[in-house]
Amino acid sequence: MVDNTKTQENSSMRSVIIGFAVFLLSLIFLHKLRPDITNDYIYGSTTRQTEASGTFKKALKNCKIIGTITTILEVNPAVIAFTKQVEDSCLIVVGDKKTPHNLWKKFDHDNDNVLYMDPDDQLKLPYTIIDIIPWNHHGRKSIAFMLAIDYGAEVIYDFDDDNHLMLQKLNEIKNYKRTLISTPSHLYNPYPYFMTTDDKQELIPDTWPRGFPLCKIHDTDTYTDVAGNTHNDYSKIKVFQSLADNDPDVDAVFRMTGKNHFTFPRQGEMVIPDRDVFTPWNAQATFFKREAFFSLMLPTTVHGRVADIWRSYFADKIFWQTDIQMAFVSSFVTQYRNPHDYTVDFKNELPLYRQANQMLTDLGALNIPQSSSVPKAMLKIYKAMADKGYIKHLDVEVMRRWMHDLETLGYQFPKIVRHTNIFKFKGSEIIDRRDLENISSPDSEALKKIFTVKVKK
Repeated sequence: MVDNTKTQENSSMRSVIIGFAVFLLSLIFLHKLRPDITNDYIYGSTTRQTEASGTFKKALKNCKIIGTITTILEVNPAVIAFTKQVEDSCLIVVGDKKTPHNLWKKFDHDNDNVLYMDPDDQLKLPYTIIDIIPWNHHGRKSIAFMLAIDYGAEVIYDFDDDNHLMLQKLNEIKNYKRTLISTPSHLYNPYPYFMTTDDKQELIPDTWPRGFPLCKIHDTDTYTDVAGNTHNDYSKIKVFQSLADNDPDVDAVFRMTGKNHFTFPRQGEMVIPDRDVFTPWNAQATFFKREAFFSLMLPTTVHGRVADIWRSYFADKIFWQTDIQMAFVSSFVTQYRNPHDYTVDFKNELPLYRQANQMLTDLGALNIPQSSSVPKAMLKIYKAMADKGYIKHLDVEVMRRWMHDLETLGYQFPKIVRHTNIFKFKGSEIIDRRDLENISSPDSEALKKIFTVKVKK
């Protein structure tokens, strides 16, 4: 006689096991589809409680210029000075898991023009980028950017908390001498123009900004053999990158092999790279006007030592097709650098050394039609760069959400007014220094035939 009850129990157990197996296989399949997602990402969270834009915020007033930082350190003199000396300014600080929250909350409480957002505060914000930007990453600064835009900032000051500002008004630089720079190499190194000097006022040769392709350091087409003309329209400049005295922004290769401390004695000037000229600029002391706010977002799938440089190169590509220009400005900050291990910096900067030159080649060849919009163009750049492996595809989704949030806030994107100029970026050289003409041996003619090669460029 068949025990139907036992048969039904076995059948139910098999169903449970099969269902669980299908669930596990689904998780594995989804993980392979989205390999960029790690435990650091709160992707697609449905647990956080959001509040409508405008209801959560502290009532900041007279915020024409909003400074933005993310930090894991304590309140310091550079931050305090910004809140006290810059007219019509406010400060938004986005904390991270390791930030000393109590110190920053007290700073917020004691200053009407300061807003500190701890992790719990951030999870209540309505922006769609909140659920996808990783913790413990410099990219969380993008949340501060979005808040500043939501507050109606006219200018956003993107800076690090070890850069001490020496301006009280951005308009102080309006009357600086302006030079428009063109280069035959489509790449510009601004440091030599500003005459780097050490503590003894001696010139330091071969200086370059972080993110500059190492294979181009000695290429005079990037700094000496350039064309400089008077720049006549200040209103087109929407991004102002300050040079930094004392401890400028250079890469770990320079810090471990050159003089770490130097200044830029050429004052009262700014240089503006022309269209189709790449130049790396950073997130350490940069003013953005409203028209350029769309370009503020930092990639999240590369290290912070790489993210702001990649951002600058991506933005350069879009700026050329709009009426937006960026400028390197005589130093209006002094940097007293936070603690760093140069060997760790070197490891974190490896993509800059290994990929920058090829990435610029790929960006130069990327076509963006005049009929495109800025959001579509930015997404095209991010998708192309992810396909090439310079960032991961998760950043494409971060950018999509960033653009969605900007549109939700009513941000007015600039217009694309011209087609892309497709150009071939100059590659690295293969150097052959053998003196084949002076080989002296019984088999010299045979050796010359063997070793004669063409130098590739």
